[in-house]
Amino acid sequence: MKVFDSATDVIKQGGKRRGANMGVLRIDHPNIVDFINCKADMQTMTNFNISVGATDKFMEAVLNDEEYDLVNPKTQNVDGKYRAKNIFSMIVQNAWKNGDPGIMFLDEINRKHAAKHLGDIESTNPCVTGDSLVAVADGRNYVPIKKLAEEGKDVPVYCYGNGEITTRTGRNPRLTRKKAEVYEIVLNDGSAIKATKDHKFMLRSGEYKELQNLKKGDSLMPFNKYVYTNKKRRSNYWRVCLNNGQTRGEHFLVMENVVGRPINHKTELIHHKDFDGMNNAPSNLEVMNYSKHTSIHQRGERNVMKGKWWQDLSEEGKESYRKKMSEALSGKNNPRYGVKLSKKTKSKISKTMTEKYKDPGYKEKVRLKTKESGWKISQTLKGREKVERVEICCEQCNSVKKVLPSEYTEKKKNNDLMFCSRSCVNSYYKRGFKHDSKTKARIKSKLRLISSTAEAKEKKAYAARESFKKNALRIAKHFEKTGVLFNESTWDQLKNKYPERYSYSRKIIEHFGSFDKFKQEANYNHTVAEVNFSGIEDVYNITVDEFHNLCYVTSDKKFEGTGVFETFDSTKGKVKTKVFSHKRFISGIVSKNCGEVPLLPYESCNLGSINLHRFVKPDRSDVDWDRLEKCIRNATHFLDNVIDMNKAPLKQIQDMNAKTRKIGLGIMGFADMLYEIGIAYDSDEGLAMAEKSMGFVNDISHDESMKLAEIRGSYPAWEGSDHHKEGKKMRNATCTTIAPTGTVGMIADTSGGCEPNFAISFIKNVMDGTELVYTNKVFERVAREKGFFTSELMKKVARAGTVQGFEEIPEDVKKVFVCAQDITPEWHIRMQAAFQKNTDNAISKTVNFPNNATIDDVEQVYMLAYQLNCKGVTIYRDGCRENQILNIGSVNTSKKKEMEKAYEEKKEKESLSKTDPVEEGKCPECGSKLAKEEGCSKCYACGFSACSV
Repeated sequence: MKVFDSATDVIKQGGKRRGANMGVLRIDHPNIVDFINCKADMQTMTNFNISVGATDKFMEAVLNDEEYDLVNPKTQNVDGKYRAKNIFSMIVQNAWKNGDPGIMFLDEINRKHAAKHLGDIESTNPCVTGDSLVAVADGRNYVPIKKLAEEGKDVPVYCYGNGEITTRTGRNPRLTRKKAEVYEIVLNDGSAIKATKDHKFMLRSGEYKELQNLKKGDSLMPFNKYVYTNKKRRSNYWRVCLNNGQTRGEHFLVMENVVGRPINHKTELIHHKDFDGMNNAPSNLEVMNYSKHTSIHQRGERNVMKGKWWQDLSEEGKESYRKKMSEALSGKNNPRYGVKLSKKTKSKISKTMTEKYKDPGYKEKVRLKTKESGWKISQTLKGREKVERVEICCEQCNSVKKVLPSEYTEKKKNNDLMFCSRSCVNSYYKRGFKHDSKTKARIKSKLRLISSTAEAKEKKAYAARESFKKNALRIAKHFEKTGVLFNESTWDQLKNKYPERYSYSRKIIEHFGSFDKFKQEANYNHTVAEVNFSGIEDVYNITVDEFHNLCYVTSDKKFEGTGVFETFDSTKGKVKTKVFSHKRFISGIVSKNCGEVPLLPYESCNLGSINLHRFVKPDRSDVDWDRLEKCIRNATHFLDNVIDMNKAPLKQIQDMNAKTRKIGLGIMGFADMLYEIGIAYDSDEGLAMAEKSMGFVNDISHDESMKLAEIRGSYPAWEGSDHHKEGKKMRNATCTTIAPTGTVGMIADTSGGCEPNFAISFIKNVMDGTELVYTNKVFERVAREKGFFTSELMKKVARAGTVQGFEEIPEDVKKVFVCAQDITPEWHIRMQAAFQKNTDNAISKTVNFPNNATIDDVEQVYMLAYQLNCKGVTIYRDGCRENQILNIGSVNTSKKKEMEKAYEEKKEKESLSKTDPVEEGKCPECGSKLAKEEGCSKCYACGFSACSV
């Protein structure tokens, strides 16, 4: 903090205006006492406003006069205890003396945080056990988190962000707590993971749920990767399921994290230096272009032409080589198999074949090879039921050809199959037959296959049922593995993605009994089976950049022999089947990282304020709500545009602003508006107007944000947010806040934010000792209208800063024209709570105390703010600082000294009350027995003494 304070002194706004930092420390931090007192001398940390982050647990301990734990943020061990009331009194006393620290109620802030799925504003440290396997992206597949902590290095890990599995850097893996209670999540495949009960796991919907709230059947976000064999390259590679319907080579994901940019697949490849496609260690990978990659793979022993052996071969040897290569590269083994030819290539082939057929010898050779082969079937039926007969109808002459089973093969791709002879084929072609895909399908439909079997009908029915179930489960597993969510109502809607052999949900229910049972059988290693208490273990954590989650591996399965793995291509809507001779499948789940996230990183302010005073009707009877609505909509639209037009200094800030698109539309001029329409700030009518006006701003701004979402789309982080759960499409994660607008209010000549006026007349000290005098224009106008305006009276009001106590001023005027020092602390907080009800973010509200306010007054305000569900509270006692920004005409110096004396006396008394062991006759320093002498408690072991007053 001292470093930032000094840096702010050097770097000021325009070299003139002072900087302002915000420092917040959790109440359970071991250094909380030093933090509370860091501004006590009123000379250090002058560029910081500080607040204590209080939790519900601490505030309850204050109310119950109990102790609370201090937790080391690095180890999560309890480092001591404090009596909550003593710490609370210390906060209050310092705030009374110099205005710092304020209090932020962290739990209340989190409860009202709409985008909490991106991270809590303040969070604890839930953790996992040391044997939890972190899915690392450094070629090792997975490593126990305990080992990562022992290594003490940052490591690339798999995580989930922007709708897909990706990689980010995991930082500072470490032991966080010893002997913690841990629970075990057992998944439906029998694998498990252990963590503390407050550890959060990601569901398939993208939401997080704490372990203690998980239920049987909850579907967790999966992490899957598998070994894929590329037959053309004769290599094995790791492929990662991205959970968006696609898979990707692991080596690409690893290198993109290393180089910090996407790999251009059109021009770049990832080369494995040791030629092992399974070794994805960053040191073994290199990004290069296609030509360089090809040249590397054709060097040395990898060059098939090494030794120039071709020249030494005999003609018989060359012919034998050609024959073997032709067999090895024929059909599906040919790299060009299935590739569509361009018109240019087809034209070249046509010209070449035309030239060849001009040679009578070549033409005769072709005729002999193809003679009477048009309708013959050479392959035998394998692995199928016995076929008694097959009838083939000739398309040309309608004759029927009976073929023996030994001559039949399913899926024979020779189109002459439907004709009885070559002459029939030629005759059919002369009729203008065009060989396209539609005609192929029509011809195949003419093929009548009539089969029978001697086996029992019951066995055939059983086989049909099992085949149906197997196919349905195969498709469902594809959906699960590739990140496509489905249920009974959406199953039929997804049919267009699987056009082949896709059964409707009603058939699914007929075969499985219920759709839930079907899903349960289909789920693969990501459904919660049970949650049980495991025991006491040390736990660890790690913090992941940007997305703040990571993947843990729960199973690693290996399969010898030929295996099949299927993936789904969402772009083409087709299932792809991968066949490889050695299969390995690694699976796991996605979990929130354990590191504490004090604030959403890289968020910045985008604020605007509407001057309510300008919307009072000419007759001063009410607010012109129609005109205000138009302004709110324009302001919301304007602030949303600012997000796109603004250029942030860091990419992370730019990205976070674009992700949540938070705006903060607020108000100012509220106090002057009340003056105009004749409502007292500290009244029930004033509270009602606060709720009504801010509720109107909030509702209209939200409505405009929803309209913008329909046109421009919701904010990118909408899925998983509170808005998403409510079915409320929003352009902006938050819409309203209330900024202080102190200087802005002065420029606009109106009251700041939702604050009361500091005084009817006051002095502002600015740079170089200049003093500016401000007098409220509404009061001056009313004084002239009611006839009590005199120059002498205005001077008196300027010196006093308030209209109270002047007999010349009518009572109804004095009731309305109240200022900060006239309002009791209770009304300050009630007004803040009224505005907070209808504001997305926190509001800036200072409880301005008169100089003669007591420490008890401050304490009551802090406690009332907690009870009324405010997100925070800041107080300021007039004259408590030597150089305050706003001053009324004069400050009662003698009264100030008197109150400071009272403060010191109470502080001394509170300090004594903290030494609870004294009352028990024990020394608080060394624990020895105390001696009572002349009203004092003395310890002869260490020299401690304390005297009662």
